[in-house]
Amino acid sequence: MELTVAVAGSGPSKLYHAFVQDISARKHVEQLRDDLTHTMVHDLRTPLTSIMGSLGLLRLERNEALPVSERQMIEIAESNSQRMLDLVNSILDVSRLETGSMPLELEPLDVSTLVSNALQLQVPTPGRSS
Repeated sequence: MELTVAVAGSGPSKLYHAFVQDISARKHVEQLRDDLTHTMVHDLRTPLTSIMGSLGLLRLERNEALPVSERQMIEIAESNSQRMLDLVNSILDVSRLETGSMPLELEPLDVSTLVSNALQLQVPTPGRSS
């Protein structure tokens, strides 16, 4: 239940209004969303970790035997896999923040560094000019 109390008027003619609302359906939907988020994160994180491990082994064991273009493709795949894993972890973090199971720690941030890092992540698309 959710209770809201409002005051109307002043002095001796002051009126109090109480509103009670059943929020069990909303809580059920929130629980379903949280369950889906945790399942999705687990189902994405497991194969991504495996892919990243395989790419890392391939790069370390066969690095010198691979042509430069193939080494670059492996590095791009590793980088993109890490970005996807970071995104999946961020989804889980947002879910934890919403449920209050993870404290929010605020700290100053240098916006110019953030923008510079974001610009470095841009990968040119073949056939398109930047």
